[in-house]
Amino acid sequence: MALATPNLAGGQGFSAALSAATAIEVANQRPAPTKDTTMSTIGTFIRAGDIYTGTLLTLTLNVTVNIVPTDRNSDQGPDYRIYWGSVDCGAAWKRTNEAGRECLSVKIDDPAFPHPIYASLYPDDEPGLFNLVWKRPKG
Repeated sequence: MALATPNLAGGQGFSAALSAATAIEVANQRPAPTKDTTMSTIGTFIRAGDIYTGTLLTLTLNVTVNIVPTDRNSDQGPDYRIYWGSVDCGAAWKRTNEAGRECLSVKIDDPAFPHPIYASLYPDDEPGLFNLVWKRPKG
């Protein structure tokens, strides 16, 4: 059965004639993900000097955090600490990803979390903005 392509031009969305079964068939025809991970932007930041300030937004979090440079005491130590107000809630390290992009590798933790949040802070296409991208671990 050939499926008709829904008209999405002009913000019209799916027509009322599109049945639930057809919508499921259309969704199932989407290409499969090419990676073993799911990624999502969970924060947007700006930078003033060496300090990044932004909002961490998930289904359970909506907080403003600051990513502040540290005086590294060792090669293993973080380049930045992450603060929610005066509370230290994480760390970040300068990294270069597989594609050669500079980023910050971020770890945010709290006793209420079942696991730490691992993410990467990348520059946005818009100058001065940065996106915190969460990646679900494999497996």
